[in-house]
Amino acid sequence: PIDIVYGECSCFERDILLTEFNKNDPEQNIIGQRMSNNSISSVIIDEVD
Repeated sequence: PIDIVYGECSCFERDILLTEFNKNDPEQNIIGQRMSNNSISSVIIDEVD
């Protein structure tokens, strides 16, 4: 399955900060959970004006 996520930078910054500061807490390690569930990870960022 492919996850397509739309959002503002501030939404993604929050997820990264929660993951970095709470690596040992499975409920707060948002990005780590997503990365472990998928064997291939890709990010495409498109700037929309």
